[in-house]
Amino acid sequence: MRERVTPRNPQSPAQTAWRAAIAEAGRAYRTLTAPQYAEWQAYAAALAEPGERPPSVVNAFIQLAARFRAVNPALPIPMLPPESAFGGDGVQVTATGLATAARFTASGPNSPGVVTELLVQPVPSAFASAYDSKFRSRGYVGFSGGSLSSTVPLAPGFCACAVRFVRASTGQVGGILRVGVVRVG
Repeated sequence: MRERVTPRNPQSPAQTAWRAAIAEAGRAYRTLTAPQYAEWQAYAAALAEPGERPPSVVNAFIQLAARFRAVNPALPIPMLPPESAFGGDGVQVTATGLATAARFTASGPNSPGVVTELLVQPVPSAFASAYDSKFRSRGYVGFSGGSLSSTVPLAPGFCACAVRFVRASTGQVGGILRVGVVRVG
């Protein structure tokens, strides 16, 4: 037998905000009408690859609604699913380590209606593996012609950096795109 270790749950502001977005998405889901539910059901079924089981309607709705809420805190959650697929954006992003932060720099502005989610993950060395499931969001930025860079405050050490593009009007996301490991400090 060994002693039970209490899991860490620092309840950071980012965690608290994400949990609030999930809770609000759940409340919105419970207000769907039958026709809206049918549309979400068709949307969820279309997400599955041939031979795969589609996500549940509730998961499809809450995933998009929570991400929509994170990007658009003042707008009402869309009650209908997106009309088209979203593959991301054509912007290339690089990361550079600074004394107390990482700077993300885009090759050009985001497409209209698209924002970039900045993701980081502490790693023990410049050559350590990073895992998609361990990246944490450090906010959303809309790269525009006047501002093609954004800094993220970080603790000293190595940090894997990545981005993910988000369609702001629906909450749809593209895949995680790794942009490299930087040394902060």
